[in-house]
Amino acid sequence: MLTLVLTRHGSTTRSAPEQHLGQHLDLPLSEAGRAASRALGERLAGVRFDRVIASPLLRARETASLVVPGRVVETDARLLEMDYGRWEGLTYEQIETVDGEARRRWEADPAGQACPGGESGDQVARRVGAFLDDLIAWASGSPRGGSVASTPASALAAAGRVASAGAPSPAGASSSARAPSPASASDPAGEFAAASASAPAGAFASAGPSSSADGATDSDAVALVLAHSTTNRVLLCVALGVPVRDYRRRFVQAPANLTVLRFPGGRAEGAQLLVANDIAHVRGIRGVTWG
Repeated sequence: MLTLVLTRHGSTTRSAPEQHLGQHLDLPLSEAGRAASRALGERLAGVRFDRVIASPLLRARETASLVVPGRVVETDARLLEMDYGRWEGLTYEQIETVDGEARRRWEADPAGQACPGGESGDQVARRVGAFLDDLIAWASGSPRGGSVASTPASALAAAGRVASAGAPSPAGASSSARAPSPASASDPAGEFAAASASAPAGAFASAGPSSSADGATDSDAVALVLAHSTTNRVLLCVALGVPVRDYRRRFVQAPANLTVLRFPGGRAEGAQLLVANDIAHVRGIRGVTWG
């Protein structure tokens, strides 16, 4: 069984006024974004994650470094934000001025209609769906993904927290041998790249599940995933069986929020939504609020 703890990166230096920040503006967090990320980290301080996976963009990697300091953070390009094409970096008002007709067509069908020069919701859904398939396979121990040693769900309820053994490095590689993500213009020293490792499609591999003395196999694996507003909302549609065209209407993903999904089976069986867009930690609440 997979428990997926999902968050959006903290706010950036260009989050206000609201604008389309996609794949082409690689921005650092603002002071407010760093503070919210630390607050989420404090809330999750008792959680032991088998895997931490982030979008390769700086804002997601920087958030990961503040939520789980010192952890090796794998990056996966399937978690990149939607490519907004020529709308990148523009506010809604600016888009209405320069591209109003195309914007209205997109708003009517953001699943099938691509941003001019960019992606559609359906294209994002295909890549995050493949990511979920690999992650679920990894958690279940199938050959496609491998598996992890973790604490069973019954222990989570008893302890009131998620507790599991950290995942070892992918087969055939040590942490020190992993290639870091390249430094960007916003991260010239590679400060956040140094602790990152790329995770190619289908490469969620680690040790097999542990067994207790009576032969029972632990079944719950826990992954922390850090991505973006549109990416996360489309992922929620894919996981919960909601039409992708409704992602903007049905879901909200605030910066540094806490969202938790549990997959009792495969993606086709659907996920359980345990927590959605919870930002109580920003207001001082600590601890795990799901069971």
